[in-house]
Amino acid sequence: MLHHIYDAVVIGAGLSGVACARRLAANGIRILVCDARQRVGGRTLSVPVENSGNEDAYVDLGGQWVGPTHWRCLQLVAELRLSTVRQQWLQDSGAADQPLAHTTMLSSGASAPLTPTDDAELASVCTTLDTWAMSVRDPAAWPAHPHAAEWDRQSAADYFQRCTKSEAVRRELFTLVRTVLASEPADLSLLFLLYFLGQVGGLLAVADGDGGAQTFRIRGGAQQLSTGMAAQLAGGGTSVPAAGARGGGAAGGTGGGRGSCELRLGVRVARIEQLGSIAEAEGTGAAEDTDSGGGFSGGVRVRLEPSHDGCCNGAASASCNGTACAGVVTARCVVVAMSPPLWKTLEWSPPLPPAKRAITERMYMGRCVKTIAVFDQAFWSCASGGALHAAGGPGAPELQLRRQRPLQQLQQQPQPPRSQPQDQTVPGNTGSRPKPHLEDCGPVANLFPSVVDGRPALVGLVVAAAAASFAALPAAEQRRVVLQQYRQYFGDDRAVAGCRTFLVKDWMGESYSRGCYAAVMPPGLASSSAAATAAGCDGAGPEEVGDEGRGTGRGSSGVWGCGPDAARAPMWGGRVYFAGTELAREWAGYFEGALESGYRAADEVAAALGLGSGEGNAHAAGPAFSRL
Repeated sequence: MLHHIYDAVVIGAGLSGVACARRLAANGIRILVCDARQRVGGRTLSVPVENSGNEDAYVDLGGQWVGPTHWRCLQLVAELRLSTVRQQWLQDSGAADQPLAHTTMLSSGASAPLTPTDDAELASVCTTLDTWAMSVRDPAAWPAHPHAAEWDRQSAADYFQRCTKSEAVRRELFTLVRTVLASEPADLSLLFLLYFLGQVGGLLAVADGDGGAQTFRIRGGAQQLSTGMAAQLAGGGTSVPAAGARGGGAAGGTGGGRGSCELRLGVRVARIEQLGSIAEAEGTGAAEDTDSGGGFSGGVRVRLEPSHDGCCNGAASASCNGTACAGVVTARCVVVAMSPPLWKTLEWSPPLPPAKRAITERMYMGRCVKTIAVFDQAFWSCASGGALHAAGGPGAPELQLRRQRPLQQLQQQPQPPRSQPQDQTVPGNTGSRPKPHLEDCGPVANLFPSVVDGRPALVGLVVAAAAASFAALPAAEQRRVVLQQYRQYFGDDRAVAGCRTFLVKDWMGESYSRGCYAAVMPPGLASSSAAATAAGCDGAGPEEVGDEGRGTGRGSSGVWGCGPDAARAPMWGGRVYFAGTELAREWAGYFEGALESGYRAADEVAAALGLGSGEGNAHAAGPAFSRL
């Protein structure tokens, strides 16, 4: 069994983990990146619909959207020489004549017409949500906030039931939560919803339409963000791959450059064990020890086992990549770039401290099944978008780096990005039958037009409770119910007869994701005492107080021990760090958040190892305040 020694082990080769590794390697740090999957990219997955070398034939089965204020992500797009396509939006006849209204594309295709009274009520609730969200965007202020504990104890559904008179308005708000966070409002802490809205800049920042978080998609697929960075690491950490490069798939490659990075795919982390101090590790001077007993006394020991994921149908095989890459490695520190609910799948020695244990036990993944239907003909109208924008090229002002914080940009653009028509009729019908609510017609709650290799397509998201029911259906039935939904919604038989290809991706069924878009918090978790909450978690005792409970004024008081700050706090005296989009200080749940958290974790590791803060200010985090 091989036994290697590294400066850092990064667990997870999704966007956050690879971004962290890239930054560490640029700072001269020896890294191992491992992932249980046989690929990099995590919750991004780009595949060709047909056997075509055309980049436009690729579709995203996972996360795909980028917003104009996602400056880290747009910078990475430019560095990797990728390009973006502006997202199209469903458009009904006569919409251009309608005034701007607050029902603006809160979720594309889902909003139903509201009466003026209902529209005014919805606008009032949205204004309240935005106002409250701005007051809780920094978790450090929660203990002193007059309402934070009250908001955390109630669900979003509880608040919506109390604050609204209209069933139509309530429905809009429930649909908003389902489509933005892939969660049922009854399961979600109101405080967490407000925190989420605050750290992205408010409701308009995540609303569908031009200027929102779903403004662009990446030509050739969003997985290229991860594979492109992985290719750089394998090639030495400094070169930029050619446009469209899909590298990063080979395990075990060691790069040169200022640091070195080894990538092992198909291996799962079975155990993380705390060893001696980092100071002891610094004194060893060891680079590699082929004796399985080691001799490296500081940092952490990580045991890797073959995952047999996607290579041998889950069966143990001596010839699969994971078997060849398994073993025990030792490092001065480890970065866990996994969703918090997955932390509990690892064996920790000593066990996770109470706050971390409570967080991994009680945070839960959103639920989403993504569908893509490709048609011979479009039977819908699009309002805008579809043009190719080359990174850094002429006519691509959208890709100029946005260094302003999202809140500042939104203050300059207070109007909603697109209005939803008040009088909707079904296109293609000669009658004036009002268009039904999308969710009344079937399981899809959010709908986006697209183009796949020159053919029109519809991307439909089935979310929250509906996703679990939909995922249990046979493939043929999934296709049938979605196409029937489109036929009823658009009033056009071509939705069924003209479908050429139908793809489904159930992220809840992915062993190493267990859901998407991201993990969220239930009522009562953030404001709980870490020790009290962990008392109900098997294997963690009150005496196991981690770094997140010391010196912050939160965990040490026995209140607010399990919020976002506790989730991202290092532990074991600087041996373990945490990354992942859920732990971002802004744009959590999006590519931008994945990059922010990866860069932040890399800077924390570099500082702990006495190497400064990575690549300087190019990717520096903002103030500490995808959807699929």
